[in-house]
Amino acid sequence: MKDIVLRFCEATAEGGIWCPPLQRRFPQVFRGKERKTPGAVARDVFSLSSDQKEHEGAAAFEAINALRADERTSVSVRWHASMAAARGYLMGVRDTRGDKSFVIYRSDAGLFTLFETPTRSWWASPMIVYGASFETQTTALGFGSWKLGIGSDGETADLRMKRDLDRRV
Repeated sequence: MKDIVLRFCEATAEGGIWCPPLQRRFPQVFRGKERKTPGAVARDVFSLSSDQKEHEGAAAFEAINALRADERTSVSVRWHASMAAARGYLMGVRDTRGDKSFVIYRSDAGLFTLFETPTRSWWASPMIVYGASFETQTTALGFGSWKLGIGSDGETADLRMKRDLDRRV
């Protein structure tokens, strides 16, 4: 697979979300502005690294804990157990979305990917969605998953599929 970039990031005590099943902290999410020519509209770019040298064409990055309510997309941050798992995930993303290049972030907490993703129509606002799949002995299939969404108001959100929410009594 071509066009995979490996970047380093830090999982900090101050930033990032705690994942109880993994007993680790996700890296901090950063927002920057794309540098554009005069008169062009600069769009937001998201990263797990604030190092500007790694982001050609982007201005200074700021740490964020939630997206703005007027954000055009949501952001998905996913933990991967291995480089092979991360590559498999990225191949699936490439197959379904057609993205051409990818970034895998490495920190002491593991391997992570970050993507902009459409905001679902049943979500109250754009979200930062954190997710992980992991091996466990507590399920018949031997794996579990964890997902947490943070809405623009900073509150956590229910991320089950709309069809599941419609079935609730």
